[in-house]
Amino acid sequence: MSDLADHPARLQDYLARFRQNGIANLIAGEDVAGEASFETRSPRR
Repeated sequence: MSDLADHPARLQDYLARFRQNGIANLIAGEDVAGEASFETRSPRR
């Protein structure tokens, strides 16, 4: 198969992982869930 033909199959593997676990932060090659939230400040109020 060509590289182009391989892309949809590879994409399905990633999508399955994201559907199961959500999208996490990638730190040192590992998926890490976020532990903090931040207040968003905008100069426009």
